[in-house]
Amino acid sequence: MPGSFAFLFLAGAVATLTAAAEVRVPCQDVYLTDVASVSGAGDGSGFLIARLPRAGASIRLSKTQLAALVRRRIPGLEVDGGLKGGILIRSMAAVESKLERPVYVAEAPLVDRHQKLTLTSTSGPVTIERPVVALQRATKRDSRIFVRTSDGAVMSVPLWAAGAE
Repeated sequence: MPGSFAFLFLAGAVATLTAAAEVRVPCQDVYLTDVASVSGAGDGSGFLIARLPRAGASIRLSKTQLAALVRRRIPGLEVDGGLKGGILIRSMAAVESKLERPVYVAEAPLVDRHQKLTLTSTSGPVTIERPVVALQRATKRDSRIFVRTSDGAVMSVPLWAAGAE
């Protein structure tokens, strides 16, 4: 059992908590050796004691809370080093952006605001054309545009222009 191995491996060992007010870890994982030095049986370098919720996160713990965290993860380990004060544990991992912004490219508008247009609707052999006014600018990248009809109705219509790709 891995937990029993940790107990036997560190039985009789002493972990002395760091006196530092801040500890920086390279990723989200906090190992015993990040927050304490271990003397006695083994070095305790492979023991994960906590995981921060995300890259770039930080958490502030009192030394008493940190000692309880270490004891819970590695039962039988004696924790020393003063329990007064607190410690800030900070992940130095880069925060990944989940939102990729589109690259802004200045384009000449295909349609200007307040430009007069003709809305063409076709259903079978019937074609209806009505004058409308654009309520917004539109470029080749846009697929729809808001327009106002002569009777004041506002609608979103597909954008298509002769010669546009």
